[in-house]
Amino acid sequence: MHYYYPNILKRARDRVFKETNSTSIANIKGYGPKAMKVDVWNDLVDHWLDSKLQNKFVASQKNKAAMPADKLHIAGSISFGT
Repeated sequence: MHYYYPNILKRARDRVFKETNSTSIANIKGYGPKAMKVDVWNDLVDHWLDSKLQNKFVASQKNKAAMPADKLHIAGSISFGT
């Protein structure tokens, strides 16, 4: 498993959703990981709620859905032969 910072944050966010029994990002303020300061977590939540980021996320999903599966490359390396 790769431990890239975005993946760590996604796992932390998913864990908080589960712990708070919520699916809304707005409801997870103040419930961040114990290793993270509350104000830092709350700033991240505000960032995730930002309309510019939401628009970028929606556009990314649409672009990914429009791409043929055999052309989609999201991680790892592909050999020259492939």
